[in-house]
Amino acid sequence: MLRLLGQRSTRTQCRNLSNLASTLCKASKGPQNAAESRRSIIFKMKNATPSRVCGYYVMFPVIPDETVENNTFLANIASNGDWPTLATSTPKEMYEGTVRSLMEYGATVMEHTEHLKNNESADKSFEGVLGPLLNEEYEVGYAFHTLMLKMMTAWPECGDKEFTADLHHIKITCAREHMEKLAAPAIQQCLKDLYENPSEDMDEWKLRLVEWYLLEIKASGLDKHDDKTRKLIGSWSRFVDEFRSKYLTNIMATNDQHQFTVSDPKVLKDAPPHILKIFAVEKDKALEGPWQARMAPGSILPFMQYCGDRSLRASAWEKWTSRASFEHDFYNNSINIEELRHNNDGWAKTLGYSSVSEHRLANKMAGTPETVRNFLTAVHKRMGPVFIDRRESWSKYAAAKELITDLQPYDLFYVCRREAEDHYDVSSLDLMNHFPFWETFTRLTDIVSQIFGLKFQDITKTGLEKCDPSCRIYSVADTTTGEHLGRLYIDPFDRQNKRGGWNTMLGRNQSEQRGLDKIVYMVGLGNEPNSSGQSLLHHSQLSQLLHHFGRSVQILLSKAPYRDITIPWAPMYASDWDAADLFPAFLQFFIYKPNLLQALSSPHAVNYIWSHSLSTIWVILGDWKCHERGGS
Repeated sequence: MLRLLGQRSTRTQCRNLSNLASTLCKASKGPQNAAESRRSIIFKMKNATPSRVCGYYVMFPVIPDETVENNTFLANIASNGDWPTLATSTPKEMYEGTVRSLMEYGATVMEHTEHLKNNESADKSFEGVLGPLLNEEYEVGYAFHTLMLKMMTAWPECGDKEFTADLHHIKITCAREHMEKLAAPAIQQCLKDLYENPSEDMDEWKLRLVEWYLLEIKASGLDKHDDKTRKLIGSWSRFVDEFRSKYLTNIMATNDQHQFTVSDPKVLKDAPPHILKIFAVEKDKALEGPWQARMAPGSILPFMQYCGDRSLRASAWEKWTSRASFEHDFYNNSINIEELRHNNDGWAKTLGYSSVSEHRLANKMAGTPETVRNFLTAVHKRMGPVFIDRRESWSKYAAAKELITDLQPYDLFYVCRREAEDHYDVSSLDLMNHFPFWETFTRLTDIVSQIFGLKFQDITKTGLEKCDPSCRIYSVADTTTGEHLGRLYIDPFDRQNKRGGWNTMLGRNQSEQRGLDKIVYMVGLGNEPNSSGQSLLHHSQLSQLLHHFGRSVQILLSKAPYRDITIPWAPMYASDWDAADLFPAFLQFFIYKPNLLQALSSPHAVNYIWSHSLSTIWVILGDWKCHERGGS
């Protein structure tokens, strides 16, 4: 694997035109003021600048020797290639090329910031302030998200530790470079001036982008420039990072502390293939076993839902709900949680908010903590009686069919699903036969096309490069205006070298100046095709397909010309993350509408399922999904 970023230093002082970043560490033998020393210890900050500098330590980053002349990936992007080189560019070219482009972008930000700061006559219009950065940012974002697609779907085999490290480093580098421009006082002042007195070249989208930048600056505390406040913010931030890291380390350390092994296939007889694959000790023997659940959400929650052995469920629940708690001296997270609460509260108040919730909700759809509390109160009033009624049904079923007279929390995951299947005499495994992936996807595109006036045309065989032969590419257009909206790249099935889960990414925005259209990447985890070439979807996979296809259509329909405001992305404070799920949630509700569910399904030889009304299937899926959300 590529080890490129381990020695890279943060560019906090300067970077020359050849993109070499250096951190200057000053050393001194002079005594420090006692009060300043104590303050440094309390806030974990660097000591005051020494009175006498006696030497320097210079650390140079590892800079990939990649250019458009020797890197096909960068050359394709620089020449405004119509489609990314997903197959012809090597993983090394893609990774090192992306790192190099990120570092060059960082150098551009610093040079442009110095230009705005030191030249009173500099162009302070939108194009003068942001144009040079957005132009390069377009290419950097395109390279980064294409690299993410490659790493998640077709990366060479390597150890999980090495892969995770390389993925983490490139993500952190991208986030740091992306935020660097917003931290510069010169750019902040220019943004304020543009927002208060828009230049003639600003339209609605440019004004919205400037507003988004200003909201992010305020919510992140980047607009605080006095030394005392900056030190406080830096202190709270470092403590939050420190204790978050400790908290996550303890959680991850307990993932393999307890494992729950199943050898009898009857115990997991209701589990769908993709769940058995998660549990399988040997991935090539997912259907035969043995199986093993870990103390990780993606493993333990399906185990609670499909394990027929009550004693195993009870043990798993007890270990799961007590992990990293007082029962574990070394991995006890109690202190870390309290420190996170305290430091996040201090951070929020330093930024001028009364609480953490007010800080996090300031730019969200809800707006205030009071709105959220009122919503939760209303939901509780409406759902409380429904839950009591359902609990009675679960208890009756458990006593009659499972011989469980004292229904416990660890039973609900399993009993909820079993009671619904028993009541309506339906098998979720048989239901899968009605939802083969590509037939279901085609029907889904037909429904969405009818509702929103879109046209999806399969252009897979036009010679565009793919990470895997199973991928397909669609051209999407508006049937009313004939406008080409972009292209959708779909990688649908799980396979050996595929990592991560379902995902949707904006590859690049449309650019009239470059003559490029919008590209959206959608990554799925459908079951590998069987001997007849069919990949059958479980209802949970169908829900994921609807969600991520909805996200893809949402991005394609967006008219925003800038990535930051095309769709809200976490963890940016200025983005309304809830809004990002509005359209995907709309498509997910197709499951709960009998006529739409039937329109998505395909005929199958075993038709007894459809002898029930489709509202039956709707109720079953609704029961499962409601419990999954409540249980998780």
